Amino acid sequence: MLFNTFPFLAYFAVVVVGYFILRGRLRLWWLLGASYYFYMSWEPWLGILLLVSTVVDYWCGIGIAASREEPVRRRLLWTSLGLNLGILFVFKYLGFFSESLYELLRSVGAMGPDEAPLEGALGGVILPIGLSFYTFQTLSYTIEVYRGRLEPERDFSRYALFVAFFPQLVAGPIERATRFLPQLDRDITFDVERVRMGLAIMAWGFFLKVVGADRLGVYVDAVYQDPVTYAGWPQIAAMYFFLFQIYFDFVGYSIIALGAAKVLGFDLMVNFDRPLWASNTGEMWRRWHISLMSWLRDYIFRPLVRRRMRPIRALLIVFALSGLWHGANWTFVIWGTLNGVVLVVERQTGRWRAGIRKRFLGFVPDRLAAFCMGFLGVSILAFLLILFRSPSVGAALGFVAQMPRLDVFWLDVLGDRVELLLCLGVIAFAQLAHWFRPEHRVPELVLDRPRPVRWAVYLGYALVIVLFGIARKEPFIYFQF
Repeated sequence: MLFNTFPFLAYFAVVVVGYFILRGRLRLWWLLGASYYFYMSWEPWLGILLLVSTVVDYWCGIGIAASREEPVRRRLLWTSLGLNLGILFVFKYLGFFSESLYELLRSVGAMGPDEAPLEGALGGVILPIGLSFYTFQTLSYTIEVYRGRLEPERDFSRYALFVAFFPQLVAGPIERATRFLPQLDRDITFDVERVRMGLAIMAWGFFLKVVGADRLGVYVDAVYQDPVTYAGWPQIAAMYFFLFQIYFDFVGYSIIALGAAKVLGFDLMVNFDRPLWASNTGEMWRRWHISLMSWLRDYIFRPLVRRRMRPIRALLIVFALSGLWHGANWTFVIWGTLNGVVLVVERQTGRWRAGIRKRFLGFVPDRLAAFCMGFLGVSILAFLLILFRSPSVGAALGFVAQMPRLDVFWLDVLGDRVELLLCLGVIAFAQLAHWFRPEHRVPELVLDRPRPVRWAVYLGYALVIVLFGIARKEPFIYFQF
């Protein structure tokens, strides 16, 4: 059940009505049942996988807190880590590592060309949607209980809802138990202003998805499917368009989730904070997919540094793992590692670059210099995303090899200049809106206006969705991670 479909809107309306009619524990069980229904609407067996992970982590958390013997606590911790990471490995990475090992053995003559890798046997295995997200969410819970920073949740239904809460279950944000569980103690009543804000946030997310990301995706798909025909300037345009496609797509999902949760009275973690307006790469990554980057910082980077690993090496490991988290392909691993290298270079050359600017470019205004550095960072990210978008490293290198063909300037890949102008227009409009407000606060630009202005904007918004939205029911890009 995709967010950007009418069945989801009908489902959400039923959930909201039932939620505010019910009281007490009936309300909690209603929301839990609705969340499992939402997840199982993709594949019924996914609910079993989610339930197994939930039950094991629930009991491991209680056992860790109840025991004073460190060996017992460690065994329970590793039981939780082993189960969750084991499920993630089998469904997401077993075929990838099998194929990589097969290629390595074949290259040294240890396996013949007719011997098939394990990946062939796993061809029918479906990657459960949301697995990477809720796995990290449950891991953080168990680790925090083990560290003594969180009391285990003894009410199973409350813990199960923390894991399965439908707005953020499939593609985040990766919520923390310390933020979510206390919200279940609130006495939430129907509040018109809160519901209005939540629906407005959802509406902006739908715009970014169906008018922004999906429209840009048509252009990007055309270029990546035939980079030889569309070599040069169309590739450069597609490179930037894909950056905005994935940004609008993921921001769209994140703030639809945030808005849906707000309608129900919950506050989810903000996942984006205008990253493409950042003035350097480090700032950009602190604002991009905040829930994942903060998770990697808290549970991988800082423990590695505490064990006396050099921060630069720990940073590279974190970004390589970030790439692997995104997908079981060497393109993702290399993409993540290269982003880490860029960040390391930026940090290591900070003083040198500041000295160069002071000596030779002191006449450049600070805002213009920050904008230029930000644009450079965005361009580097867009270029590296060629690896992210390509099915293989070879395809990415082939794509890049065609880019220097700049002898003819043309961008009309789709044979319709209006489509190209719409792509450029939606980027300009969304970025301008994000200049004035962070992604999840854009509706404030409208909700604070007089009623006639608001209704005029609502009508115009509906017309834009109907006239310019792409009705392909495209799944969100991060569903596959």
